[in-house]
Amino acid sequence: MQKRLSIFVDESGDFGYSGEASRYYIFTLLFHNQAESINKSVAKLDEKLIVMGLPEHCIHSGAIIRRESHYKNMGINRRRKIIHAMRNFARNVPVIYHTFIFDKDRYHSYEILLKQLAKELGSFIQNKYVYFAKFEKIILYYDNGQTDLGMILNTVFNTLLNIETRKIYPEQYRLFQLADYICTLELINLKKENKMSSSSEIHFFYKPREFSKLFMKDLRKLRFDSKS
Repeated sequence: MQKRLSIFVDESGDFGYSGEASRYYIFTLLFHNQAESINKSVAKLDEKLIVMGLPEHCIHSGAIIRRESHYKNMGINRRRKIIHAMRNFARNVPVIYHTFIFDKDRYHSYEILLKQLAKELGSFIQNKYVYFAKFEKIILYYDNGQTDLGMILNTVFNTLLNIETRKIYPEQYRLFQLADYICTLELINLKKENKMSSSSEIHFFYKPREFSKLFMKDLRKLRFDSKS
């Protein structure tokens, strides 16, 4: 049987430099060795959502925290239960991840930012080449949220590795929703460290030290260099 690696991509922020453009642009790569089953963990998450009255629900962590979209009329206790369900899911699936962080204040134009992004992605792949070489097939899953990121991913990965790219929709894969969860928390952590937390983030993670002692502590165990 072919050794297959799935890579799920999620991002936060934008490439803009004017108006209400974000200060940070970050993206997360979530890695899953397909030989390691996640079926039981997915089933448990699905069961929890059914109990909450959310069957077949596609979890969007940022919207949950900001109380947007279909979470607009949902109370904080119910929204927190969904995020805690994702936290438990993350703790029980055999995945690792790496998040790339770019402070746009350091890169003074769109072109410079894109070059830096491609450079860091290329360096990461080269430094971890032994890991990637273990797999006979690598599949990159992305929803094409940012056309520029999609182009860079395709170019850099296919220059250094032979990969297959698949466009997906968030509701199709729990691991894509997990990549979204991780990317969301990494951005919140970055903002927290720089005293830039939004009112919705402060309101959602209202318990003292909960965010750092529970959520980020769990995520650190899944970082690429911790487990690969």
